[in-house]
Amino acid sequence: MTPLEQMLQATAAEMAWPDTPDLAAAIRPGTEGARPLGARPRRRRIRRPLVVAIAALLLLAASALAVPAVRDWLGLSSVEVKRVPKPLPVFPGERLSLGTRAPLDSALAKLEYRPVIPTTLGTPTVYYDPFPAGGQLGLVYPKGIVVTQVQGHLTRYLQKFIPPGTTLDEFKIDGRRALWIHGAFHQYVYADKTGEIRTDSVRAAGDVLLWRYKDLLVRVEGARSKQQAVAIARSAREAP
Repeated sequence: MTPLEQMLQATAAEMAWPDTPDLAAAIRPGTEGARPLGARPRRRRIRRPLVVAIAALLLLAASALAVPAVRDWLGLSSVEVKRVPKPLPVFPGERLSLGTRAPLDSALAKLEYRPVIPTTLGTPTVYYDPFPAGGQLGLVYPKGIVVTQVQGHLTRYLQKFIPPGTTLDEFKIDGRRALWIHGAFHQYVYADKTGEIRTDSVRAAGDVLLWRYKDLLVRVEGARSKQQAVAIARSAREAP
């Protein structure tokens, strides 16, 4: 018999159970010594040392689950118990709704286009989302810089989403159209690869660069300035 089994048996022997109600007397009110209907039977108090022993036993049982022999005895041999020193980390992309975290090679294989990857920001955390058509690639870099891209282009409806006090600077990066939006900008509109009009939210705090690269709409968020955002765009190279 295992130590856990012995402790369980010893505890059962010491346990003080409540008295069983006298049901026969309860249905015979006229019978001498009958307990009034609805009266609660007295219960014995469990001694404090026993309560302490039960608590210790439960703690021991929880720890014992980490022992393979105990799990086998409990019929939990297929359960794997792992201890972690602290809560598992939450990556920025999960909070930004960028899709599913994935290795870069895996995300590239699912996209229906060849994305561009900045070369001056280090190694990103990569996210893939099958929506919209063609898929979306999300790249999250240190210091809050987020680069996303889809197949699509800006539309004339964008102006309707620019709130008062927000400025829009239209220019070109290496001959390709770009927009630097400075101010309280939260949402924009674009046309996806099928021509359907869609809206998307700005995910990072700060100004936004929208850049048209071939058939891609690239968005750079979290840059400290327009100059940094343009430098990020110019450093981007097509993925192999």
